[in-house]
Amino acid sequence: LLLLRSHSKRVLQDAIRADADFLSKSNIMDYSLLLGIDQERKQIACGLVDTIGSYSFAKTLEYKAKQGLQNNLIIGSNMEVTVMHPDEYRDRFVKAIDGYFFSMHRYVRGQLYH
Repeated sequence: LLLLRSHSKRVLQDAIRADADFLSKSNIMDYSLLLGIDQERKQIACGLVDTIGSYSFAKTLEYKAKQGLQNNLIIGSNMEVTVMHPDEYRDRFVKAIDGYFFSMHRYVRGQLYH
């Protein structure tokens, strides 16, 4: 978990969403966020990595088969289908990453800044 200023969190969210949109449109799924922290300069650097998971015809078949098995209760109800369409992966990824960053407000001379 990381605490950021509200503006910094919005910038980070926008960047992650834009990158995830690009990867989704490029039919890419199964990527991760790499985060580096420069404590001296109080900056973070990040990027999406491991972007080699292409949503091919084979992945489409795997997704449909696993989804069908899950719907027919062959796979336990607590198990998640791990192969998903790039748009679904993007939405899940962006939501999950958002949960790792919290925004803070700061007060300067009694006035709230975001």
